[in-house]
Amino acid sequence: MMMSMRFFAYIALFCLILLSACSNRYESENLGIYQENSSRRNIADGVWYVTQSFISNGGPAEYNIHIPYIKLNNERAEFAINEAIHELIIAPASLSEFRPGVGMLEIDYGIMHVNNELMSIHFSGFSGGWWGTNDIQKTITVDLQNGNILTLGDFFTYEEMEEIILIAMISDRAALTDSTFNQEPARSQYLNYLKAHFSEQLHNGQLLLSAHNFYIKDGVVGLIGLPFPSIRHHAIVEIDVGQIPRVTP
Repeated sequence: MMMSMRFFAYIALFCLILLSACSNRYESENLGIYQENSSRRNIADGVWYVTQSFISNGGPAEYNIHIPYIKLNNERAEFAINEAIHELIIAPASLSEFRPGVGMLEIDYGIMHVNNELMSIHFSGFSGGWWGTNDIQKTITVDLQNGNILTLGDFFTYEEMEEIILIAMISDRAALTDSTFNQEPARSQYLNYLKAHFSEQLHNGQLLLSAHNFYIKDGVVGLIGLPFPSIRHHAIVEIDVGQIPRVTP
Protein backbone atom coordinates (compact mmCIF):
# COMPACT_ATOMS: atom_id res chain seq x y z
CA MET A 1 0.00 0.00 0.00
CA MET A 2 2.82 2.37 0.96
CA MET A 3 4.62 1.61 -2.33
CA SER A 4 1.44 2.32 -4.28
CA MET A 5 0.95 5.70 -2.58
CA ARG A 6 4.60 6.59 -3.16
CA PHE A 7 4.28 5.62 -6.84
CA PHE A 8 1.25 7.87 -7.31
CA ALA A 9 3.02 10.70 -5.47
CA TYR A 10 5.93 10.45 -7.92
CA ILE A 11 3.51 10.48 -10.84
CA ALA A 12 1.77 13.58 -9.48
CA LEU A 13 5.10 15.35 -8.95
CA PHE A 14 6.17 14.51 -12.47
CA CYS A 15 2.92 15.91 -13.89
CA LEU A 16 3.34 19.15 -11.93
CA ILE A 17 6.88 19.59 -13.25
CA LEU A 18 5.76 18.89 -16.80
CA LEU A 19 2.83 21.29 -16.50
CA SER A 20 5.11 24.00 -15.13
CA ALA A 21 7.56 23.54 -17.99
CA CYS A 22 4.80 23.77 -20.58
CA SER A 23 3.19 26.83 -19.02
CA ASN A 24 6.56 28.63 -19.00
CA ARG A 25 7.29 28.01 -22.67
CA TYR A 26 9.29 31.19 -23.05
CA GLU A 27 11.29 30.89 -19.84
CA SER A 28 13.38 28.08 -21.31
CA GLU A 29 15.40 30.44 -23.49
CA ASN A 30 18.04 31.24 -20.85
CA LEU A 31 17.14 34.91 -21.00
CA GLY A 32 16.94 35.64 -17.28
CA ILE A 33 13.87 37.12 -15.62
CA TYR A 34 10.56 36.52 -17.37
CA GLN A 35 7.59 38.79 -16.75
CA GLU A 36 4.11 39.05 -18.19
CA ASN A 37 2.13 42.25 -18.05
CA SER A 38 -1.25 41.10 -16.81
CA SER A 39 -3.12 44.16 -18.13
CA ARG A 40 -5.02 42.98 -21.18
CA ARG A 41 -5.21 45.38 -24.12
CA ASN A 42 -8.21 44.96 -26.38
CA ILE A 43 -7.35 46.10 -29.90
CA ALA A 44 -10.13 44.63 -32.06
CA ASP A 45 -13.21 42.48 -31.75
CA GLY A 46 -11.99 39.16 -30.35
CA VAL A 47 -8.34 40.31 -30.45
CA TRP A 48 -6.29 41.33 -27.42
CA TYR A 49 -2.74 40.98 -26.17
CA VAL A 50 -0.44 41.17 -23.17
CA THR A 51 3.24 42.13 -23.14
CA GLN A 52 5.84 39.50 -22.32
CA SER A 53 9.21 40.78 -21.12
CA PHE A 54 12.63 39.16 -20.78
CA ILE A 55 14.97 41.17 -18.58
CA SER A 56 18.55 40.49 -17.52
CA ASN A 57 19.26 39.43 -13.98
CA GLY A 58 22.39 41.49 -13.31
CA GLY A 59 25.92 40.62 -14.42
CA PRO A 60 27.90 42.12 -17.29
CA ALA A 61 25.23 41.29 -19.86
CA GLU A 62 22.13 43.44 -20.17
CA TYR A 63 19.01 42.76 -22.18
CA ASN A 64 15.50 44.05 -22.21
CA ILE A 65 13.17 42.34 -24.67
CA HIS A 66 9.44 42.92 -25.03
CA ILE A 67 7.08 41.02 -27.31
CA PRO A 68 3.30 40.82 -27.55
CA TYR A 69 1.45 37.62 -26.73
CA ILE A 70 -1.62 37.67 -28.94
CA LYS A 71 -4.90 36.33 -27.61
CA LEU A 72 -7.56 35.18 -30.07
CA ASN A 73 -10.81 33.24 -29.97
CA ASN A 74 -9.24 30.92 -32.55
CA GLU A 75 -6.76 28.84 -30.54
CA ARG A 76 -4.97 27.38 -33.57
CA ALA A 77 -4.38 30.80 -35.08
CA GLU A 78 -3.28 32.14 -31.67
CA PHE A 79 -0.71 29.36 -31.25
CA ALA A 80 0.67 29.75 -34.79
CA ILE A 81 1.09 33.53 -34.48
CA ASN A 82 2.77 33.45 -31.07
CA GLU A 83 5.10 30.66 -32.17
CA ALA A 84 6.09 32.74 -35.20
CA ILE A 85 6.82 35.78 -33.01
CA HIS A 86 8.86 33.59 -30.66
CA GLU A 87 10.90 32.17 -33.53
CA LEU A 88 11.50 35.63 -34.99
CA ILE A 89 12.53 37.46 -31.81
CA ILE A 90 13.18 35.26 -28.77
CA ALA A 91 14.96 32.30 -30.39
CA PRO A 92 17.51 34.47 -32.27
CA ALA A 93 18.00 36.63 -29.18
CA SER A 94 19.03 33.62 -27.11
CA LEU A 95 21.25 32.08 -29.75
CA SER A 96 22.96 34.46 -32.15
CA GLU A 97 22.17 38.13 -31.61
CA PHE A 98 23.14 38.14 -27.94
CA ARG A 99 26.34 36.79 -26.43
CA PRO A 100 25.77 35.83 -22.77
CA GLY A 101 28.19 37.52 -20.42
CA VAL A 102 28.98 40.49 -22.63
CA GLY A 103 27.13 43.32 -24.33
CA MET A 104 23.54 44.39 -24.36
CA LEU A 105 20.35 43.76 -26.29
CA GLU A 106 17.16 45.78 -26.38
CA ILE A 107 14.07 44.99 -28.44
CA ASP A 108 10.63 46.57 -28.22
CA TYR A 109 7.61 46.52 -30.49
CA GLY A 110 4.82 48.61 -31.90
CA ILE A 111 1.52 47.39 -33.33
CA MET A 112 1.34 49.32 -36.59
CA HIS A 113 -2.03 48.06 -37.81
CA VAL A 114 -4.80 45.82 -36.52
CA ASN A 115 -8.37 44.98 -37.41
CA ASN A 116 -10.46 41.82 -37.19
CA GLU A 117 -8.49 40.24 -40.03
CA LEU A 118 -4.88 41.45 -39.91
CA MET A 119 -2.18 42.57 -37.52
CA SER A 120 1.15 44.13 -38.47
CA ILE A 121 3.93 44.44 -35.85
CA HIS A 122 7.26 46.27 -36.02
CA PHE A 123 10.12 45.20 -33.71
CA SER A 124 13.07 47.53 -33.26
CA GLY A 125 16.14 47.71 -31.06
CA PHE A 126 19.86 47.11 -31.00
CA SER A 127 22.52 44.72 -29.85
CA GLY A 128 26.16 45.46 -29.15
CA GLY A 129 28.89 46.27 -26.70
CA TRP A 130 32.40 47.70 -26.72
CA TRP A 131 32.76 46.63 -30.39
CA GLY A 132 29.83 48.79 -31.49
CA THR A 133 26.10 48.37 -31.94
CA ASN A 134 23.95 46.64 -34.52
CA ASP A 135 20.53 47.94 -35.43
CA ILE A 136 17.63 45.46 -35.22
CA GLN A 137 14.54 45.99 -37.36
CA LYS A 138 12.11 43.12 -37.89
CA THR A 139 8.46 42.91 -38.80
CA ILE A 140 5.67 40.39 -38.97
CA THR A 141 2.20 40.71 -40.49
CA VAL A 142 -0.32 37.98 -39.71
CA ASP A 143 -3.75 36.81 -40.76
CA LEU A 144 -5.77 36.68 -37.54
CA GLN A 145 -8.34 34.33 -39.03
CA ASN A 146 -5.99 31.42 -39.73
CA GLY A 147 -2.61 32.34 -38.20
CA ASN A 148 -0.81 32.57 -41.56
CA ILE A 149 2.29 34.74 -41.81
CA LEU A 150 1.83 37.17 -44.69
CA THR A 151 4.36 38.40 -47.23
CA LEU A 152 4.38 41.58 -49.28
CA GLY A 153 3.29 39.42 -52.21
CA ASP A 154 0.03 38.65 -50.40
CA PHE A 155 -0.91 42.33 -50.77
CA PHE A 156 0.74 43.50 -53.99
CA THR A 157 1.56 42.06 -57.39
CA TYR A 158 4.97 42.43 -59.02
CA GLU A 159 3.63 45.22 -61.27
CA GLU A 160 2.09 47.10 -58.36
CA MET A 161 5.31 46.98 -56.33
CA GLU A 162 7.31 48.04 -59.36
CA GLU A 163 5.11 51.12 -59.71
CA ILE A 164 5.36 51.86 -55.99
CA ILE A 165 9.16 51.66 -56.09
CA LEU A 166 9.69 53.50 -59.38
CA ILE A 167 7.12 56.27 -58.96
CA ALA A 168 5.67 56.68 -55.49
CA MET A 169 8.94 56.20 -53.68
CA ILE A 170 10.60 59.25 -55.21
CA SER A 171 7.56 61.49 -54.79
CA ASP A 172 5.94 63.28 -51.88
CA ARG A 173 4.14 60.01 -51.08
CA ALA A 174 7.32 58.61 -49.50
CA ALA A 175 8.79 59.56 -46.12
CA LEU A 176 11.86 58.32 -44.30
CA THR A 177 11.20 57.53 -40.65
CA ASP A 178 14.59 59.00 -39.72
CA SER A 179 13.95 62.75 -39.78
CA THR A 180 17.66 63.37 -40.35
CA PHE A 181 17.20 62.38 -43.98
CA ASN A 182 13.92 64.12 -44.73
CA GLN A 183 15.71 67.30 -45.79
CA GLU A 184 17.11 67.84 -49.25
CA PRO A 185 19.49 66.85 -50.75
CA ALA A 186 19.88 63.97 -48.26
CA ARG A 187 16.29 62.82 -48.82
CA SER A 188 16.64 62.42 -52.59
CA GLN A 189 20.02 60.70 -52.25
CA TYR A 190 18.71 58.24 -49.68
CA LEU A 191 15.50 57.47 -51.61
CA ASN A 192 17.44 56.86 -54.83
CA TYR A 193 19.71 54.51 -52.91
CA LEU A 194 16.69 52.63 -51.52
CA LYS A 195 15.00 52.63 -54.93
CA ALA A 196 17.95 50.74 -56.40
CA HIS A 197 18.04 48.38 -53.41
CA PHE A 198 14.32 47.54 -53.49
CA SER A 199 14.31 47.24 -57.30
CA GLU A 200 17.04 44.63 -57.09
CA GLN A 201 15.14 42.75 -54.36
CA LEU A 202 11.95 42.89 -56.42
CA HIS A 203 13.62 41.54 -59.55
CA ASN A 204 15.33 38.65 -57.77
CA GLY A 205 12.12 37.68 -55.97
CA GLN A 206 13.19 38.50 -52.40
CA LEU A 207 10.98 41.54 -51.86
CA LEU A 208 7.60 39.88 -52.44
CA LEU A 209 8.50 36.61 -50.73
CA SER A 210 9.91 37.94 -47.47
CA ALA A 211 7.61 38.19 -44.45
CA HIS A 212 9.88 40.34 -42.30
CA ASN A 213 10.80 43.35 -44.41
CA PHE A 214 7.55 45.37 -44.33
CA TYR A 215 4.65 46.56 -42.20
CA ILE A 216 1.32 48.16 -43.02
CA LYS A 217 -0.56 50.98 -41.32
CA ASP A 218 -3.35 53.40 -42.31
CA GLY A 219 -2.89 53.18 -46.08
CA VAL A 220 0.90 53.15 -45.75
CA VAL A 221 3.38 50.38 -46.43
CA GLY A 222 6.69 50.58 -44.56
CA LEU A 223 9.73 48.96 -46.19
CA ILE A 224 12.93 48.13 -44.32
CA GLY A 225 16.05 48.50 -46.43
CA LEU A 226 19.81 48.37 -46.13
CA PRO A 227 21.63 51.04 -44.14
CA PHE A 228 22.99 53.91 -46.21
CA PRO A 229 26.80 53.62 -46.55
CA SER A 230 28.56 54.81 -43.37
CA ILE A 231 25.28 54.65 -41.39
CA ARG A 232 24.77 51.69 -39.08
CA HIS A 233 21.00 51.64 -38.76
CA HIS A 234 18.51 50.30 -41.30
CA ALA A 235 16.56 52.60 -43.54
CA ILE A 236 12.78 52.55 -43.25
CA VAL A 237 10.67 54.31 -45.85
CA GLU A 238 6.91 54.70 -45.49
CA ILE A 239 5.00 54.97 -48.76
CA ASP A 240 1.42 56.21 -49.06
CA VAL A 241 -0.38 53.64 -51.22
CA GLY A 242 -3.84 55.10 -50.63
CA GLN A 243 -5.44 51.91 -49.36
CA ILE A 244 -3.95 48.61 -48.33
CA PRO A 245 -5.47 45.95 -50.60
CA ARG A 246 -7.14 42.89 -49.16
CA VAL A 247 -4.98 39.79 -48.93
CA THR A 248 -5.06 37.87 -52.18
CA PRO A 249 -6.38 34.29 -51.86
